[in-house]
Formats: sequence, C-alpha cells, structure tokens
Amino acid sequence: MIFKARYISGEGVHFSLELQEKEYKLFLGNPYVESITARELSGPRYSEFKKDKAFLLNYAGAHVDVVYTNNVEHEEFGQRTNEFNYKHLDYNQENQPITFYTPEEVINSDIYNPNQNVSYELHNGYLQDQEYMHASW
Repeated sequence: MIFKARYISGEGVHFSLELQEKEYKLFLGNPYVESITARELSGPRYSEFKKDKAFLLNYAGAHVDVVYTNNVEHEEFGQRTNEFNYKHLDYNQENQPITFYTPEEVINSDIYNPNQNVSYELHNGYLQDQEYMHASW
C-alpha cells in the first residue's frame, strides 16, 4: 500500500492512498456489509476473495494517526487549552467542579493546531475527546 501526504498552501494537507498491486482495488463503503457473517463461515463465501474489493475503506473513517518528526523541540501556537482557571469554574450535575477550561473560540475554531492531538501539550493546544460546555459560553 502506498500512502502519501502533501501540503498545498491555502488548501491544507492532501492524502492519497493506493494499492501497489494494480489488479486489486479499493472499495469505499461500509465494510461491515461486505464482511462475512458467522452463518456464512461454512458456506461458499468462506473462501471468497474479490479483487475489486481487496481493501475495504469506510466512508466514515473515525480515526487517523498522523506522526511526524520536527526539529523544533517545543512549538507554541498561541492557543491556551485545558487551563486550571478558577475564574471560569463550573460544576457538573453532581456539583463536582470542572477544573479544566478551554475558551469557546479555541474549541469552535476552524484553524488546525498541530498540538491538538499531542497529549503532552495539555495546556498548549491539546483538545480532549470531550469538552464540557461552560456557563460563560
């Protein structure tokens, strides 16, 4: 499999994916519909292999890992996230304090911050899997 990523100024990062063996094809759709079921394990589909569906790729892929190497040890993008800010303290349904605070404009921003997926940059752009809605919003 050949995977390429290239940056285009003004557009962002474009990804491409192709199979090395040209007789095999990518199939875009719902892989769960195409996969064999438990009832079909003893039927004719058990040994079935279709070259036109050699690699199943879901339209709604939910997870992408981007790994890159940078010669800059610490990058600063000016977005403060997950701060312990007692001026913006809220409480959940059990009256427990929500101590992390990230400004709404950072969460709703359409600007990509490379640190948003880097967990050790907790206060420098990292976005958690879930965010609590604050009363100040």
